[in-house]
Amino acid sequence: MSDICGYSEARQRSITLKMAVKRDAPNGSASVASTRRHPRFAVGGRIRCEIQGPDLAVTLLNVSRGGFLVRSPLKARVGDVQRYRFLIETEHHYIFVLRGQVVHCAEATTGNGTTYLTGLEFVDFGTQVWQRAIDHLVGVVGQQGSSS
Repeated sequence: MSDICGYSEARQRSITLKMAVKRDAPNGSASVASTRRHPRFAVGGRIRCEIQGPDLAVTLLNVSRGGFLVRSPLKARVGDVQRYRFLIETEHHYIFVLRGQVVHCAEATTGNGTTYLTGLEFVDFGTQVWQRAIDHLVGVVGQQGSSS
């Protein structure tokens, strides 16, 4: 295995094992093993997101109380911590800046070029203010019943 998005070979094997397919469904069919602590909700464009610093817009694909997934034109290194600005435009406008630590990054090539699917864990759990911001993000998309 080659080095992908900053992963060592051992880490790639570990991730591959965690993402392994279980064959213990009652009818013998495969079901994906889930190691997630929180349900994910598809965003569907309802929240805009950008990396702070270069102020680069990224596509927020899903969010949970534990983290989020973005599609970005930039390759991220596992372990890096970045600030993300989330913009929610409802009857009221909300802007949150939260930090996320990169836990995985995968290259995705389409006819439009190469992008990177980057999974991040929230690192701002220290205060009630941060937790309320995360809860609000999840609440906006969770209300629509768009679990994925």
